[in-house]
Amino acid sequence: MTFPAAAIMFSPVIPLWAIILCALPFGFFAWRTYSACTLNKSERFFLWALRMLAFVCLAFLLLQPSRRETQLRVEKPVLAVVLDCSASMRDNPYQQAQNRSQRALAFLKKSHLKRKLADYRVKYFAAGSALQEDLVLSPELSFAEPRSLLAPALNQVSERLRGENLAGVLLLSDGLDQSAAWLEGRARQVPVYIPELEDPPSAAQQPKQDFFLQEIQYPKRATVNWELKIEATIRRKNGAEPQTFPVELRQHGSTLRSTEVSFATNENFKRVSLTYEPSELGNQLFQLAMLPDDDSERQNNQREFVIDVTDAQKRILYLEGVPRWEFKYLKRALLTDKQQQLTAFVQSAGGAFINFDEHDSTAAAALPEFADQTLREFSTIILGDLGDQALSGKDCLSIAKFVENGGGLLFLGAVRSCGPEGLLSKAEFKDLAPVVSPAGAQMLEQRTAVSFTAAGRAEPAFAPLLTEPRLPPLLSCWSPVEPGPFSTVFLATAEAAPVLVGRRFGQGRVGIILSDSLWRWQLGAEAGGTEKALYGRFITQLLQWLSPSNRQQNQDNGIQLLLAEQEVDLWSRVQIGALCGKAVDSNGIACRIITPEGKSLALPMVPANLGEDFGLSQKESGFACEFVPELPGTYKLEVLARDGLHSEGALLLAKQPALEYTGEPIQRQWLQRLARDSGGEFLPWSDSDRLLATLKGSSRSIEMVREYSLWNRWPWLALLLSLFCLEWYFRRRWDLV
Repeated sequence: MTFPAAAIMFSPVIPLWAIILCALPFGFFAWRTYSACTLNKSERFFLWALRMLAFVCLAFLLLQPSRRETQLRVEKPVLAVVLDCSASMRDNPYQQAQNRSQRALAFLKKSHLKRKLADYRVKYFAAGSALQEDLVLSPELSFAEPRSLLAPALNQVSERLRGENLAGVLLLSDGLDQSAAWLEGRARQVPVYIPELEDPPSAAQQPKQDFFLQEIQYPKRATVNWELKIEATIRRKNGAEPQTFPVELRQHGSTLRSTEVSFATNENFKRVSLTYEPSELGNQLFQLAMLPDDDSERQNNQREFVIDVTDAQKRILYLEGVPRWEFKYLKRALLTDKQQQLTAFVQSAGGAFINFDEHDSTAAAALPEFADQTLREFSTIILGDLGDQALSGKDCLSIAKFVENGGGLLFLGAVRSCGPEGLLSKAEFKDLAPVVSPAGAQMLEQRTAVSFTAAGRAEPAFAPLLTEPRLPPLLSCWSPVEPGPFSTVFLATAEAAPVLVGRRFGQGRVGIILSDSLWRWQLGAEAGGTEKALYGRFITQLLQWLSPSNRQQNQDNGIQLLLAEQEVDLWSRVQIGALCGKAVDSNGIACRIITPEGKSLALPMVPANLGEDFGLSQKESGFACEFVPELPGTYKLEVLARDGLHSEGALLLAKQPALEYTGEPIQRQWLQRLARDSGGEFLPWSDSDRLLATLKGSSRSIEMVREYSLWNRWPWLALLLSLFCLEWYFRRRWDLV
């Protein structure tokens, strides 16, 4: 650091002529001050001189110039080192002496590289699922990122160092980029230097035939004693001969189902499916395993997964006004669903309800009495196009109490039920109604597109419907309406008019469909269109949201453990949440975790607002803690109250990142293209010592200007204060104070 140049800048606060002009009256009036006192002439002149000296000192300070110094600083160029910390860096498909991560760390320890890096300001970054700055290199560095997003990481590095003298980027990676991005903007102008972290395989190291489970599709939730379907895609690499081997579905070490899969000559993909009826409730751990004879890698021949098995639904009570298309198709959809047991009634012309038996559709028994004991046999009540005289006020209060105690209630929108004289307008339903219909609301007859809102897409019950590319349009919509303060809009039109609105009421849930043309979704199924079975699936999922399983209803008075996902990647952060019922002492809630190796961990849970991170559509007050699985396998989670009277358990499956451990060699073509497009270089490991030889980073000089005043020095200020004090002392001594 040097100061090659300095300059004096004379820019006084008050001009010199103004100071001289002020000095004359100041001296005159200062002499007049002492001229009338009893002091002799020499004493008066002494005091006057002290005051004038103070004026001269002050004027001198005001006339002091500023000093400007120019500082030249030589700044080294910047070299960004980007280390791929994804789990694939630990892969070693050819069983070489070092895997990719070990070779990357060994490269950074080379003496010639350290000497080269001494000429640069080195900034370290870690690339994975996200870019991490200020990476600290250590032997304990974990390569466990579940994703390799390399191109976006390089773009971010170039943007973050935009103002720096960036000479180049040293990338230590296998090139297994999982993003579809490429270099953008400034990143194309920064050369990327890449050493080869894996030697090409020799003839003896050529890959052998390998079968592995590429993908497994299974329902996240299933009903006890109800058949579920498990489908898997099996892939073969580096083989061509025909082969047949068994595929087994296992649980607790026992084989539940088995089938055979046959690969023909040069066939590399095969789809296999198995069916099973679970007989136990709760989180069930299953294992899908295949047993090929000729296979080079056995570790990828099995996969574990967790299915939440719930109990069967209770009966559904459906009350409809005059028969209409909605009644026909909804009743048909529920009767074909083995999980539902429907009891349907239609109102006659005289106002009485006629029962339709769910097996032979003939008129049968009378409407059940709306008493607590009777309604307890049902899980959900559906109210169709009914007027306000269809049910008495006492019956409506019983339905409201049924919902408050944990039941589900669904209003099927229609002109009569939503109108001013409809069932929805009754005072007994005012507190639980999801929407309010203002004056002038009507059923608008027009074709309109509908889609799930953000809250609808976040609701787990509607997740199976999100695979639809689009929802069929509706021909009607009751509008305008005002959703209540505790309501959530799950389905809306393109104009944001609500179609499906739900809310919690007590321990139960209430929903309303604001259209009388939803039944037309079934016509696509009858015509063999793309919307086949969409109507039935929508009704089934809606009823699942309205009426959770019996086990979940019992949790309203206990503890409910919440997990957004029951299968996670290693080293990912897992959010564990808990909702406590009225009977639970919320003080001292804790989570006990049994690891795959049998160790027990106890984590305290703190109060928190639980939302989408815990699988909830709306935020609720509960408890939460965080956990990072470090070993693959099954973790047993249990949330316990301090008194030990209430608890809830779940299984968490931690696995190696599926997209990282592919057994693939490094992507040389991708790395070579990256070096070529950026103007860098890709060299084999044997030539890596001269990798940075072509790096042309040059230092730059930065001019720093510092300007400061000269008057604020302590000797000047000390002299000024001394003159004032000396004058005050003599005035005091000569009794002039």
